[in-house]
Amino acid sequence: GSLPNSIANLSTTHMNILSMGYNQLHGSIPSGIGNLLNLNILQMPMNHLTGPIPTLIGKLDKLQKLFLDSNELTEQLPSSLGNFTLLNSLFLGRNNIYGSIPPTLGSYRNLLELDLSHNNLNGSIPPEIMSLSSISISLSLAHNVLTGSLPSQVGSLKNLAVLDMSDNRLSGTIPNSLSGCSSLERLHLEGNSFEGEIPQGLGALRGLRELDLSHNKLLGQIPKFLGELGGLEKLNLSFNRLHGQVPIHGVFQNASAVSLVGNNGLCGDGGGGSALLLKLPPCPSLNPKKNKLSHVAKVIIPVAIVSICLSLLIFLFIFCHRPKLLRDIKGSLMPSFKSQLFRVSYADLLKATDGFSDANLIGLGSYGSVYKGILEHAQTAVAVKVLNLQLRGASKSFMAECKALR
Repeated sequence: GSLPNSIANLSTTHMNILSMGYNQLHGSIPSGIGNLLNLNILQMPMNHLTGPIPTLIGKLDKLQKLFLDSNELTEQLPSSLGNFTLLNSLFLGRNNIYGSIPPTLGSYRNLLELDLSHNNLNGSIPPEIMSLSSISISLSLAHNVLTGSLPSQVGSLKNLAVLDMSDNRLSGTIPNSLSGCSSLERLHLEGNSFEGEIPQGLGALRGLRELDLSHNKLLGQIPKFLGELGGLEKLNLSFNRLHGQVPIHGVFQNASAVSLVGNNGLCGDGGGGSALLLKLPPCPSLNPKKNKLSHVAKVIIPVAIVSICLSLLIFLFIFCHRPKLLRDIKGSLMPSFKSQLFRVSYADLLKATDGFSDANLIGLGSYGSVYKGILEHAQTAVAVKVLNLQLRGASKSFMAECKALR
């Protein structure tokens, strides 16, 4: 059945507790319930109550526990819920409540647990909620459609044991200020769109037993400090964008306690440790000296290849232009020899070509080499061909060239 409006008549009594949970109650919560000013505990969970939470419920300023979870309540949360200055437990989870979370909920000073999970709440998380340092049991906003970042004020929850923000649409980086939640035992941030690396601040949570960061967009390597949290019993980092070697200590030695699937860049130590236990591919190389050598090789090899290619290009240029160089030299020499013929000794040629040095080499032929030089006594440029008479046909080539010069 439904709750009668006559429930307001109970205000003449000194009733402190109204418990109607786990029944088949239908309909809405009558606004007259706000007249029960002496109530300390109001319990109506696991029914079929519908409609909004009445605004007049905020008149119950002596209320310490409010349980309206697991119903079918709708519409927005009234800001008057912030009037419960003595409240220590607020459970409104598993309803159809929508809209934003009223910042007035941050006025609680004695709250120990808050559950707004499994609703349709949207908008950002009020920083005032994250500043409720009195919360010590649990804070759950899971399974809503909350957006924006996780406020850095979360570090104020130094007494909190359980924080659950899973399955929302939160984004940005996971705040490093979580290091202030020194009493945290279970942290659930899965099913969001958190980015960046796993913050170093989580290493300060020495009492952490469960950590779930799965189904986000986290990058970077898995920090080693996660293997140093001695009390960590369950770790889920699956379906992110993590890469690199997985730590081998602590919780990573228990394959049933760790989930890393969906991170294609992860690898194991290859020595029968994390690679074998967690069914990971071995890392390509864990030898820093080998890696250092490979980096040096990556620099030296391209430089060597470029140098060789340049040398070949220079050689081909000289080889292809050799006939033109010879013609130019012959053209400059012929007038001198036509006008004046003189004898030249071997010593003169040796001196003119600087001992037939490679610097004066201007061409290579089938039977010898051609050098350029300047005759000292005549100050005349000459080209000197040195034949290798040990080669077959060299003498014939010499005679043919002599005939051509006549």
